[in-house]
Amino acid sequence: MRHFPFPPAISPIRRAAIGPSGPAMPGGGMICLLEASNIAAANDDPVAAWPDVGPLGLSFVSPSTDQQPAFKTNAINGKPAVYFEYNGTPKQVAASHDPGGITAAELIAVVRAVNGSPTFNNAGGFLNCSNDAQTQHYPFIDGIVYDSFGRVDRTSFTPTTSLADWHTFNVRSDTATKTTRINGTLQATVGAGATQFLGSVRVGWSASTINFNGWVAMVAIYTRILSTDERAQAAAYVSTTYGLTL
Repeated sequence: MRHFPFPPAISPIRRAAIGPSGPAMPGGGMICLLEASNIAAANDDPVAAWPDVGPLGLSFVSPSTDQQPAFKTNAINGKPAVYFEYNGTPKQVAASHDPGGITAAELIAVVRAVNGSPTFNNAGGFLNCSNDAQTQHYPFIDGIVYDSFGRVDRTSFTPTTSLADWHTFNVRSDTATKTTRINGTLQATVGAGATQFLGSVRVGWSASTINFNGWVAMVAIYTRILSTDERAQAAAYVSTTYGLTL
C-alpha cells in the first residue's frame, strides 16, 4: 500500500491563524485548505484560481473563463465566499492530486446552497474527489443529500437543517465507519466499506450534467481522521472565523 508523502516538518497552515495567537486549523495530513479570504479580489470578480494555503500548496484553477466562479465579499460573518452559480455552464476550480492508497480521510467545509430543493441541473455537489460514478448531490431534487466522500458507495440522508443557510459539513470516513455531520449534528452513520479517492479534487462541480448552485467559504481535506484535540482546535477556528458549530 502506498502512503501519502508529506514534508517532514508541517506547519499548521500558512495563513489561517487569526492574529498572532488565535486558533488555526490542524495541518498534519492535510491535502488542501481553501478559504475565500485568501483570494485577492473585489466583489463579483471572477475567480480564476483559489490559493491553497495547506502544506502542499496545490494549484486550484478554473479550466476556462466561462467556468470561473465569482468572489463575494462579506458573505458570512464578515468573511468572503466563492459563489458557484449554474447558468448553463458549470463553475469549478480543480487541482490534480493523487493521495495514494489512503484508508481514511476527513472533510470540513463551510458551505451554503441556493436552494434546499433544487432543479435537476442545479442538483450537483460542491465537491468531487472520491467517486465519478456515484457523484455528490448537495442536495438532489428530492432534498436528500447523496455524498460519496471517501467511499466507493454513497451515503444518503435528509438533512436536519436547511442547506440554504450557512453551515458546516463534516465527513469522517475510514474502512470501518463513515459519519456525516452538519453543524455538529449527526446526519448519517454507515459501517464498513471500501475507501476510494480520485486523482483530483474538484470544488463547485461533481458531474458533467448536474452542477452545484451555491457558496463555499472553506474546504479542508485530510488524509486521516482528526483526533479529539484536533477536532476541538478545528471547531474553535470555525467558530471564531465563521460563527458556526463544527
